[in-house]
Amino acid sequence: RFEQKFKEVLGVPHAITMNSCTSALEAALKVAKIKGDVIIPSMTWVATANAVVTSGATPVFCEVDYASRNLTAAMIEERITPQTEAVIVVHYGGQPCPMDDVLSLCEKRGLFLIEDSAETLGATWRGRQAGSMGIGCFSFFPTKNITTGEGGMFTCHDDEFAGKVRAIIAHGVSSTTLQREKVERPWLRAAEVAGHNYRLSNVLAAIGYHQIKKLDLLNGRRVELAHRYNDHLQDSNVLTTPSVIDGATHVYQMYTVTVPAAIRNEVVGRLRKDGI
Repeated sequence: RFEQKFKEVLGVPHAITMNSCTSALEAALKVAKIKGDVIIPSMTWVATANAVVTSGATPVFCEVDYASRNLTAAMIEERITPQTEAVIVVHYGGQPCPMDDVLSLCEKRGLFLIEDSAETLGATWRGRQAGSMGIGCFSFFPTKNITTGEGGMFTCHDDEFAGKVRAIIAHGVSSTTLQREKVERPWLRAAEVAGHNYRLSNVLAAIGYHQIKKLDLLNGRRVELAHRYNDHLQDSNVLTTPSVIDGATHVYQMYTVTVPAAIRNEVVGRLRKDGI
């Protein structure tokens, strides 16, 4: 039910529950057999790089746009070499990257594209859901737009690729328990590839199903609070509030501001002292 509802929200044919977004990233890279260079943003959580390294590939860091904290096609193109095989864009803090140019670049250069959408469930780029344009990887950690405590989701458009992903996250066994119950010898559980146990439990999936039904409500509350912060902070001469690029919607998984480097540590210290 959780996977079905997720597919409906994203507008994709395949959604596969996992135990984390990191596992989704790893599964995507391993099934695609990526072993060369993978361009990733220099500003991201370490899991993005870890997934590349643990899959046997090499992370290549790329600078991000200062205002949005996101990759752009122009920045990615500067880092492409003959060894480049894939790109992982990370939609930072609730806002998608400008995907039209990224999609065109990856298609032109034959690069495998993954959208790390851990922080951006429900946001759109020119009407298309973040995570629905390339391979989508989502997180349901407690800080994210919906939560299962721990958990993740993988999305894609290709039937064969989805089947291989389902196998690799279930010890390499391609059939499910339910499918095996309908065949003559249901006890046969042959592994076709070396796999992992990256599955999400049904208990957590039940939580996720009820969370995804409330996605618009939860994101709407985040946007409402962000607008309140903007109203109160817009006249500050110390900090800059988040910007939203043309064509994107923002679901504010984080509300991030920038301040002059000289006072950053003092500002963070005072916020922590005040319980913020």
